[in-house]
Amino acid sequence: MDPCLKEAKENKRTVLFLDAAHFVHAPFVGFVWCLTRIIIKSPSGRQRFNVLGAINAISLELITVVNTTYINANSICEMLKK
Repeated sequence: MDPCLKEAKENKRTVLFLDAAHFVHAPFVGFVWCLTRIIIKSPSGRQRFNVLGAINAISLELITVVNTTYINANSICEMLKK
């Protein structure tokens, strides 16, 4: 077993696995076969919904930070404060 995980099980440290996802507010058609054209309404511009998530390796607690700007150092600091 990894020493970090062993210490986490003994409550000596916290181990988190982090990742971010960026969702775009617009339809993206990857593959369509049809005989008539279909119009899909969508918001204008390139708006994103960003999600930074962390899961505790031992307790499996899920922590999230969401915003519509960027995932940057401030987002990571906000995550660590939570």
